[in-house]
Amino acid sequence: MPGKSMKSLLKTFRNDSSGSVTVEAVIVLPLLVLILVATLVFNDMYGFKNVRQKATFTVADMISRETQPITAGYLDGAMDLFDTMTTNNGTNALRVSQVRYDGVSDSFSVDWSQVRGAGSLSAWTNADVQGAHAWLPALTDGERVLVVDSTAQYQSVFDVGQGQPDVEARVFFSPRFAPQVVYQ
Repeated sequence: MPGKSMKSLLKTFRNDSSGSVTVEAVIVLPLLVLILVATLVFNDMYGFKNVRQKATFTVADMISRETQPITAGYLDGAMDLFDTMTTNNGTNALRVSQVRYDGVSDSFSVDWSQVRGAGSLSAWTNADVQGAHAWLPALTDGERVLVVDSTAQYQSVFDVGQGQPDVEARVFFSPRFAPQVVYQ
């Protein structure tokens, strides 16, 4: 190499492509693995939410068809059904409430509200729903609606920045075969 100039050596180094695949793989492979894992985690999280939405819908539909008074035992059974459908026993919470609209005062009130499971849900009071026009459906005077809420905390094997979010679902159902669902 004594006869080559510095400019020639730099040109040869610039044009040399041996080992570039290895270098590119070392740079890109961790990024590809991270993207793959993130895709799997977010797909799993959406599946987790979808299952809870469907289970909430099922419980709401089941309760809306009742013509006889429902009891604490009935709601315990509904919670067991919910846990079975979602396949993570003990980490779900379910709130079942019946809300009535008063057209004269243009406000909502709670007929009854019950919570089952472990979580951050609490039974509603009249103060919680009185002016809830923004998120409760439009009702006629004296009409009632069942509101079923569920919540669970999503826990992933890998943390790709999503943390452990609470997954919530809310379903509204009108009582089907009676003007209201009675809780005793």
